[in-house]
Formats: sequence, structure tokens, C-alpha cells
Amino acid sequence: MAQVNGLSRQIGPTEGIIIVSGLTIPRIGWAACFLAVALTSPFAAAQEPVGERWQVVRGDNSPGVRYSSFVETPSGRWLAAGPNGQLMLSDDSGSTWQYQVIVDSNGQPLFGDISDMVVSGNSVVASLVSLRPTANGESNLPFVGRTQILSSNNNGNSWTVTEFPVNTALLDGFPFPGVYLPNLFVAPNGQLLAYGSTVQANGGVAYFIGGAIFRRQGNTWEQANFGFGLLQSMSVAGNGRLVASGFQTVLDSADGAGWNGYSFGDANMMLNGQLLPVDEREALNASDVTFIDNNYVMQTQQFRRSDTDPGVFIISNERSVIFQSPNPFDGGRIWNGVQVPRIYPNWINMGSRIVSVFDSAFSSGNGVGWSEVDDSVTPFAFSAGRVGSDDVVAIGNSDEVWQSPDAGQTWNKILDADPGPDLRMEIIVGNVLLARVGNSEIWRSVDNGNTWVEGADYREQTGRSGLTSLRRKGDRLFASQGSADRIITSNDLGLTWDIIPVPGSAGDDLSDVVIGDGGRLIVAPESRGINPPETDFFTSDDDGLTWIPRTAPLGFGEVPKRGLHVGGGRIIYLFNEFSVFGPELITSNDNGVTWQREDPFQVIDGLNRISNEPETRVINLRDIVQTEAGTLVILGGDSELLVSHDLGLSWQVTLNLEAADAAFLRWEISDVVESNGRLVAVVFRDSLTSSSFRENFAYISEDEGLTWRVVPIPVGQGQTALLTATVGADGRLVASGNNGSVYVSDALITDPNLTENFTVREGESVTLEVPRPPAAGEITVTYRLRPGTATAGDDFVETMGQLTWLADDNTPQTVTVDTIDDGQPENPEDLRVEFNLLGDLIISFNYEVSITDNEGTASAGVEIIADGPLRTSEDGSSASFRVALTRAPTDPVTLTLSTDQPAEVSFVPNSLGFAVDNWNQPQTVTVTGLDDPDRDFNRTAQVIFTAASNDQAYQDLFPVIAYVVNVDDEKDELLFANGFE
Repeated sequence: MAQVNGLSRQIGPTEGIIIVSGLTIPRIGWAACFLAVALTSPFAAAQEPVGERWQVVRGDNSPGVRYSSFVETPSGRWLAAGPNGQLMLSDDSGSTWQYQVIVDSNGQPLFGDISDMVVSGNSVVASLVSLRPTANGESNLPFVGRTQILSSNNNGNSWTVTEFPVNTALLDGFPFPGVYLPNLFVAPNGQLLAYGSTVQANGGVAYFIGGAIFRRQGNTWEQANFGFGLLQSMSVAGNGRLVASGFQTVLDSADGAGWNGYSFGDANMMLNGQLLPVDEREALNASDVTFIDNNYVMQTQQFRRSDTDPGVFIISNERSVIFQSPNPFDGGRIWNGVQVPRIYPNWINMGSRIVSVFDSAFSSGNGVGWSEVDDSVTPFAFSAGRVGSDDVVAIGNSDEVWQSPDAGQTWNKILDADPGPDLRMEIIVGNVLLARVGNSEIWRSVDNGNTWVEGADYREQTGRSGLTSLRRKGDRLFASQGSADRIITSNDLGLTWDIIPVPGSAGDDLSDVVIGDGGRLIVAPESRGINPPETDFFTSDDDGLTWIPRTAPLGFGEVPKRGLHVGGGRIIYLFNEFSVFGPELITSNDNGVTWQREDPFQVIDGLNRISNEPETRVINLRDIVQTEAGTLVILGGDSELLVSHDLGLSWQVTLNLEAADAAFLRWEISDVVESNGRLVAVVFRDSLTSSSFRENFAYISEDEGLTWRVVPIPVGQGQTALLTATVGADGRLVASGNNGSVYVSDALITDPNLTENFTVREGESVTLEVPRPPAAGEITVTYRLRPGTATAGDDFVETMGQLTWLADDNTPQTVTVDTIDDGQPENPEDLRVEFNLLGDLIISFNYEVSITDNEGTASAGVEIIADGPLRTSEDGSSASFRVALTRAPTDPVTLTLSTDQPAEVSFVPNSLGFAVDNWNQPQTVTVTGLDDPDRDFNRTAQVIFTAASNDQAYQDLFPVIAYVVNVDDEKDELLFANGFE
């Protein structure tokens, strides 16, 4: 049984509620309420170090996609579905909506497009189509069509996903692989039909062959017709018979089982009183057909024959003609056509008229003469349908819905929810965060990223759009616009902007502004020199009143990208050598007076993302950042991080995601920031299941970029990719992405013994320590266990109560969560403990509890049970965690422990033994930090578990790793290179 996962958002036309991380707040004034919670609750005080846990504070409430199907269920629920299982639903006629994702039995998003939905009996049935790799030599082409049938018998709350059982359509016994059925139809007798074509593809061209109709008989499907096609429309005629149309063909049937019909080449297709030539008749594609005003009406467009193969037709629209006939299935087969100026897609027959809704709303009383009734109704997909007897609903996207109460004659927009623009994080000035919107605006946040205020349009003030990253000098901002003769500056956090001319840079693009020693401004233009290869950088010591040209050795057309003042008088600009596309640096060691080329990348291992051959040096230098300790990090290509501990004289690649297990996916390291001594890289990639989805991660380093570990960032919608990040107040990380989203990761914990995330094994209990909330006098906090994926009564004991502190009592109190062993193997489940303090200050916070299974899984594995990140210190402090197996072995299993950092940590015991009867009883491992005299930064050590057993599944198990951070206890030291700091 497939489940429905997703972030629910309630949106009304004027007000509603927003649900974020279990915290329900009235929409009016919600940002202020959320800020109060974040600053005053023990939930905030108990945060892990930055980068470990993320929550959304803006946007990302809806998938940001267009839907391809719509249906009203018997209960009146509205459902729209689309790519990869995206689902939106409303139980109150469109006043509020929830957004979810249908997943398969393994919890993975579906692959393909939900192209149609119908109500069949008491169930909602949907068709999902896709192109998949050819199996067992069924086709000479690498891809064939596939169909899945989705069914829900509980109003769309959960779904069963089954593969369509027939992969090959038969014509006179000859098989055609790739059954592709994007359309569904329920006949008057209740018969469920699926129809479409067969398709094969080579990755660039898809070949649709024939028209196929299948009908469901009980729990099986049988072929009802296969002939001319591709079939695209089906409806009921006035005599109760079914009619279907498609490319080159029209069919009819009494009951959906047996079909009669003909090719247009064998029919009398008339236009302007003249019979169309046979080659034009054979090129007709009938996309819609219906019966209205005592006539069959059919919409066609004329396809184009291939220049190289006359038997192949190219999907196009050479001419749009609507044909009508009172009886097209008599001996005459006569259709009379009227040429129309366009296609009117997605016909909805309302009885008295036909409605077409796609890029506008059109209406017709007879299917031939059409009028545009509302050009603002633009779903741009086939997500429109009939509701009740007279209403029509059109889903534009996740945030736009229209409704017509009078069969498509007038329309009202019943959902218009703007998630806000996408923000590009830039910089913090004081406690004000600045972000760029598009190419013209700077937005500001004064509450650490929770809410944002629109700024002025700098394009209107400066006459140009575009902006490089903001540079700060005191409270003054500088930036270039990639335009000649100027940079721009603002003294009021981006509200107003002034132009600063840079004489002598005419005709060049100024790439980036750097603030050097003493506040010197440095700008680097694109090179125009050809022989000798040189150009002028420019420096100013009076905030741009005067400029001095400085010769720099750039070749023709080479563009310095990002620049950085890295200490003392050293300035570094990145660029990629024009002639060989190799990475190089333009540097100055005297604060921008003289410049030289540096090429420290020639011998770096792994720079070439494909061959890993360093001599080819194929990499793209994109950005450079520096930590407080002086470490430099370059974002290279889309998937590499390069690190230097000597101010850029030498580099090493410490993270190369294209060498990872999922290297075939498209990775992108969006940004790198530092907070509280740790580096955090924000990363996204295509999902393993579909390139339409994104998976987001934080790669974290606590040893100045030498090693990295990954933390997933669970975003609300699979369409969201986090694109930029910056450091907010108190070290909070703020990341932004598409769908208007802003995610935050809070600052370092004030008490490392507090945590808001707990893990407990099924059948055991966990005790949660709750500190006194920051309120005066005697206070009472109520608590209650709330289900997540775990269910009260089945997975945990439902509990509620209250905690009371007297006026001077600061002693933490406890809440115990008892879990239930249900005896069934299952995935980890979660619940939350909801705390509320009501008084002069309203405080709400949650503790999250994850329940791990003790029955085991189907596969062999090693389970690491730890409450949060494992941290030791060179002062000798220790950390403990527990280890168990994930399923019962057939023979005893021995886990041998080792580490890749023997100088950093030690551990006891050195091995763990599990028998066939105690495999699920956790055993404890204690790791202790070891001291050394070196300033080697925090180091991440791997505790590696290697299995040995006569159970072959455990013997073949890859080593399992637990990551432990050993905190350095030496003081920072200054870094020097070539006399500059």
C-alpha cells in the first residue's frame, strides 16, 4: 500500500493557519509569534550545532508545479495530481488546500506523470505513464512506454500502486511493446477503460505506434482494441454508444469491449465543400471528440510528414479544423470541417456547451464556434474538470485555482497564494540580513531570516539590472553590476544606491569589488588586451572618488570572477584560463598594487571531474570564502570543494561529489559558510527516483575543510533546491532556495546536555529532560504525545500531563515515553512531545522522538543508535552509543572495530559479538578523545565496524561507519606565507 507523504498547508483566500514543524500559529502576526517562540523556548535553547537540523520559515509550502489531472470524489473532495505523484486536495470546495506526494511501498516518489484520474465505483483511479529502459530485448530502442495504475479506496488518503500487467499490445498476433495509456474513461455501464498507444524511444525521439484500448475485468486487464492511434479522447454519444478519437482514426463501441471504426484516409473529410486529399486526411490528429447539439464534434490538427520517412509523422499543427457529423458511422462516413484559428484543448462537455481551459477559458455551444470568456484562466495543463452539474474547476498550479459556477461562462479565482519571490542570501550588517531578489531588488530581514521586507528597486535608481555579491565596509555596501565605467554603493542597507564611476574601465565588465587593507576598493574588469596580454585593475583609497589603474596579466577575454582579501595585503581573484579552460589565480601581495598569475592547481588530484587526471585541469572556479582561522575554500565546478591552509599557495580537493556513490546524478554545491568554527556546505542533487525532484544536504566539516560528513536537509517539497546561504545573528545559518523558501539552522547549543531529539528502540522507554522555561513565578507546562508516523496505542502509550515549577525552582523535570513492541518488522517511526505554557508569554515547543524497530529488516545491516552527533575532546571527554544488528543472523556475527584516526580517538570494546538470539539487544561502545600538541582543528574520526560471520549476508556486508568529532584544545595560530599574513 503506497502512502501519502507531504507538508500540509492550509491557505484561505483571506486568512488561515500555517503549520510549521508542528507549531500551529494564526496566520495574522505569525512571524512575530514564531520569533518569540524561537528566542524564549527551551526548544531553541537546546539546538544542536548549526547545520545539524533545519526548519523552514518562509515559502516551500507548495510544490510549485503544474498538475495534469483533476477529479471530484464522491464525497466532494477535489483532487489534482501531476508529475512524480504530486497531489493537492481540498475538502471545502477550494477554500483551503493541502499538498502531498504519493510514494510507493518503499517510500520513494513515483517516476512519471499522473496523466488522468477518474472515479470508478467507490475508488479513485489514476494512470501514471513514463518511459523506462527496455527490458529483455523487447525493443531495438533503449526506452519503452510503461503504465502504472494507482487506486485509492479512501478518498485519496492512501494509494495502491500496481504495474500495468500488459507490456505488449497485439495486432494480428504481432507484438508491439511499450504499452502507454495516459487516459482513463468510465463507461455508462461502469466499465473502466484505459487508452493511449504504444511508444518506443531512443532518448531524443519518441515513436508512438498504434492506438490501444484496454478494459478492466475484475482485477485483470484485457486488450479491447489495437489499431490506428494514438488515441487521445473518449466520450458518450447521444445513443449511449462510446466514441474515441486519435491520430488518423475515430472509433465507436456499444460497451467498450468491441470497437468499430475507420481511418480518416477511408472517410469523407470535407473542408469548404471539398474532399481533403488522402495525404492530408492521413495526417489528421483528432485530439478531442464529443457529442453535442445532436452532432458528433471532433477537433483535429494536421501533422507533418517526415522529410526522410513518409511513414513517420511529426507532431505539429499545420492547420486546425473542427469536424462535425450527425452520424459519422453510417455508410457515408461524412464529416464537414470548419478551419479555426487555433486548438482549443481539453474539452469538457457540460451538456449545453463545451468548455476548453488551458492557456485561456473558451466556450462553445456547438463545438465549432468558440468565444474567449476569460484570458486570465491559465492552468497550462489538463488539470481542469467538471464539478457537480454546472461548475468547472481549473488548477493553474499549486497556488492558483479558478472556478466557474455557470458551465464556463464566468470565472472566479478562488486561490491566489503567492509564496513570495526567491531570495538569494548575501550578507549580514549588524542584525540585518540582506538578500537579493531577481536582478533588481535587495530585501531585508530584521528577525534572523523569519520574515522579509521588500527593498527599493536598484535597477530604477542605477539604470541597470544585475549585481555581484555585496561587499561591506562598515555600514556601507559596494557592488558591481557587470557594466562599464561604474560600481554602485549604498549607505542605508540597499534602500538607495549611488553610482561611482571608474574612469578607464570603459567597454569592460567589472567582475567583483574587493575591500582590501585599510578599506581600499579594488575592482577587476574583463581583459581586452591581446599582445601583450594585460589589462588594468583599479584601486581607490577614497571610496571611489579617485582611481589608480594597476596592470594585471590577464589574457584576452579572461574574466576574473570572485575576489577576496585573505589577510595582510594578499588579494586573490579566481579565473579560468581562456585557452585551456584551466583554473588559475590572479593575486596581489601588496594590497592590489602589483599583480601576478598563480597556478597552484597543476598537481591537484581529482580536479578533472570525469577522468581525475590532474594535467587536464578541467574545473570551473566559482567562488572563494575564508574561515576565521584563515582556511580558504573554493567552490569548484558543481561538485568539488578545494581547501588551502596556506592562503592559496597550495590546494587539495577534500570533497568531490562526482566521485561519490551517486556520481551519475547532477550535484551542485550551492554555497559554503562558516559558523561557530564549523564549515557548512549547502548541496542539492537530483533525486535517485526522478530528476524532477531534489534532495538537499548540509556537508559539515569541523576540521577546517579536511573531512566532511553529510546531514540530509528534509525540505517540505521535493521540487525545492537550496541555492544560497549566509550566517545570521548568533551564528544561525540561513539558506534560501526556489519556491520562495528560506530554511534556518540555529546556533550552537548553550548546554550540550540538552537535546530536543531522542531515539528509543521499540518496546523500551526513554526519559526526556525538560528545563524550566524562561518565565517568572510559578509556572505550569502541559505536555501531550502527538503521533507522527508512529500511532498511539500501536507504537507508543498515549500520555498527557503537566509539569509545574515553583517560583525559585530551576530544576529540570522529566517526561517518560513508553513505546510498544508490536512484533512487526517496520521502518523507524516518529512522534513528538508537544509542550505548551499559557500565561503572559505563550511558549510552545516540541521534542522529537524516533522509534527504531527491534524485529529487524529484510536485509542484513548494523544499526548505530545515538542521541545526536557524537563529540569527544582532546581533554579526554568521551561519548557513547549503542550498536545492534538489523535482522537475525543464521550464525553468530562478530563486529571488529577500527578507526581511521588512531591519534584522535580510542574506543572500548574492540569487538562486539552477536548470537542468533541476542542480535537485536544493543551493546554499548564508548569513544574517548586523545590529546596531541598540534593545532589540527576539530577532526572527524570514523569508527569502522567490519562484520565476520558464516551468514553470507553479514560476511559480505560493507563496513559500517559511526562518525565522531574530536574537538581540538589548542589555541588558534596566525598563518603566514611569503611575508604576508
